[in-house]
Amino acid sequence: MLDRFNGPVTVSDTTLFVAATAGVATYPEAGNTAQSLLQAADTALSLAKRQQRGTLAFYAPHMQQETRARLVVASELRQAVEDRQFEVHFQPIIDIPSRRVVKLEALVRWPHQERGMIPPAEFIPLAEESGLIVPLGRWILQESLRSIATLRQCKGCETLVVAVNISSQQLPAPGFAASIRELLDQYQLPGDALELELTERSLIQDRPEVREVLSELGALGVGLAIDDFGTGYSALNYLRHLPVDLLKIDQEFVRDMGTDDNDALLVQAIISLAHALRIKVVAEGVETEEQLQFLQDKGCDFAQGYLIARPMPFQVLRGFLEGCGTRHG
Repeated sequence: MLDRFNGPVTVSDTTLFVAATAGVATYPEAGNTAQSLLQAADTALSLAKRQQRGTLAFYAPHMQQETRARLVVASELRQAVEDRQFEVHFQPIIDIPSRRVVKLEALVRWPHQERGMIPPAEFIPLAEESGLIVPLGRWILQESLRSIATLRQCKGCETLVVAVNISSQQLPAPGFAASIRELLDQYQLPGDALELELTERSLIQDRPEVREVLSELGALGVGLAIDDFGTGYSALNYLRHLPVDLLKIDQEFVRDMGTDDNDALLVQAIISLAHALRIKVVAEGVETEEQLQFLQDKGCDFAQGYLIARPMPFQVLRGFLEGCGTRHG
């Protein structure tokens, strides 16, 4: 049944990608009444949605406990968004030929009073499911632009760019482009001080309203980067029709390109494809000098990873940059 939904569907000359997700509960292991079986199947469905769209999951008793725990975190998340309990950390990105820091990726963190620092992989999906990603994303953008405006006043940092991850729910939200314009005006920043990172999944359907928003942002000078390139649907059509400025090669390819010939060839192919389309490339997850040298030999433009620096709070970042004119290493 799920296979019937896979693959592209053409509706009025528009190609849509549709997938179904299923939760399965069996009698009598998951319940002995219709109501208990439906509840168990719904719990399994929630898990399947979180793991990967287009798949199915079978109910297991531990899922009920996980669901209750997620409800608690979701409730705390709502309060955290209202109280702005989050922090924005920044990870430097270097220009490979010069080894100079030219960009910063903004990464949100949740310092929980009881659980410690909660990584975004745990709460961002909850924020998207609950709709909280829109107000949270707005705050992240504001904090990121405020920080980059401060840094650009320092000697040698005048052209720093901040990259901010954007959810697929934020982009088509009413007034999104206008809110970006207002924030740029508020902090007296040019549009090219900001780069928005989107996943392939958020662009795959190439909806008219999304294309319109991207066109408005492009007119402001805001850059568009495709994050984790190669791990999603990889529909190359959007590279032709959308104003993409940057591709980010996922770290899983970078990590093994020294030992896996296929990953090495894939990284090289992505760089060649992007450059043929006049698109620049960032390699994520760079951890060794050997990886950095390989990327330089293949013509990659930018690098990001623990070799350069880990994500850090704003005050630590200011000390790290030391005027933003120093070379990495």
